[in-house]
Amino acid sequence: MATDPQLSVTLEAKAGADVRLEDFAGYLEELRGALNAVDRRLTLGGKPTTYYTIGGLTKASPATVVLDAHIHSRAMSDQRNQVLSTMVSALAAIGENGMHAPEQPVPPVDIDVLAEIKPLVDRLTQRGRLERVRIAYKNTAVALTRESPAKITALLGGELNEVGSVRGVLGLVNAHSEPPYFRVYPTVGPIVKCYFKTAMLPEVRSALKHHVEIIGKLKSYAKAFHPHEALVDSIEQFPDDEDLPTLEQLFGIAPGATGDESPENFVRRLRDEWE
Repeated sequence: MATDPQLSVTLEAKAGADVRLEDFAGYLEELRGALNAVDRRLTLGGKPTTYYTIGGLTKASPATVVLDAHIHSRAMSDQRNQVLSTMVSALAAIGENGMHAPEQPVPPVDIDVLAEIKPLVDRLTQRGRLERVRIAYKNTAVALTRESPAKITALLGGELNEVGSVRGVLGLVNAHSEPPYFRVYPTVGPIVKCYFKTAMLPEVRSALKHHVEIIGKLKSYAKAFHPHEALVDSIEQFPDDEDLPTLEQLFGIAPGATGDESPENFVRRLRDEWE
């Protein structure tokens, strides 16, 4: 019986410090978010195909957890190895002493994947007690250090600001943050973290899990193709597919739209123009 693919994560604290619960749990939550983001990118904006369980855990310092990757019941195909290899290959570009087996060459780094995993990498400098995080999959092991955030920033380029819009599904609202934010899951590109004014909270709640267009000030990395952050000015909510009229319901909705010309001749004339 084939075993499930595994990802090993080791958290090392600074000298004289301990890995606290908030460090451990917080980093695993960021890791889960990064894995799901990579998963969604591989499925072109679909829902994650993989979920994870604890396959092993050591409490000794340094703390190590082994994650088992499982196929989600809604998945159309098994992408577990592709998700894990894509993730670790991207981390190898900014890790310390990444070790790669000769039969597993590192593919070119996807800039949008780097944008997806940047919050995971940045957490090392945002939490002062962590010194190094080691992530291993099959024959590849990568060590992330406190220098890794600067490396990933250099690869992504500086941040650009512009006014624009993003379309996707609105989800994961955090109303307790200051400022509050939600996330938009676009069909193409990384998840966009959207900050909004507290006065917009009822509108945000109404749009939760719906397709929306966000208009505001967008942030993107110079070498990336899509924005990763937004300061929201307005939200337009689109109707769900089941709320849209069918072709049968549209029949006869605009009588006289072709003037004195019959619908048959109108369509025939348009078709002749195309030809």
